Amino acid sequence: MPLIEIGIPDFTRVFGNSGATYVLLESEDPHPIIDLLEDETSLVTANFAIRIKNPFQKEIDAGIIHVTSNSTIKLDVTHSFNLTGVVTNFDMEVTNFDLYF
Repeated sequence: MPLIEIGIPDFTRVFGNSGATYVLLESEDPHPIIDLLEDETSLVTANFAIRIKNPFQKEIDAGIIHVTSNSTIKLDVTHSFNLTGVVTNFDMEVTNFDLYF
């Protein structure tokens, strides 16, 4: 079963089994919200859209999933002054799910 059918069972009934479904991830905010915490971690909140494209006309959306994510990131600065981080927690909530077929 294609991964897209887990969330949208009728997808292959409408579009067939093309095997070439494009999915785009785009921010819905100008930037994420970052809260710096005292223990060298930060809480990052972002709203984004997962755009599922029509396999036959990639410029048209077949559906859009609106998501809010919250991540906890442990930050570190290396000896060469590179900022690095490790995601220690990631939560995602679907806030809206629009299908156009």
